[in-house]
Amino acid sequence: MTVQNLAIGLIAVAIGLAISVFPLVGLYLAFQSSVVFGVVLALVYVIAFCVLLKKRQKNRTSSNF
Repeated sequence: MTVQNLAIGLIAVAIGLAISVFPLVGLYLAFQSSVVFGVVLALVYVIAFCVLLKKRQKNRTSSNF
């Protein structure tokens, strides 16, 4: 298990936790600063999409870990 795979795993766990607590945090932050929260959430989703896309391309090129 390489460092990159470990980092991807940690990011996936962090995204999973963020999605699980998203309703509560979203309700809280919507009253605080909805614009900033929306921008941060969009950035998080874009970064997660790029990571998944790179992981998919890497798995397509080399099947072994």
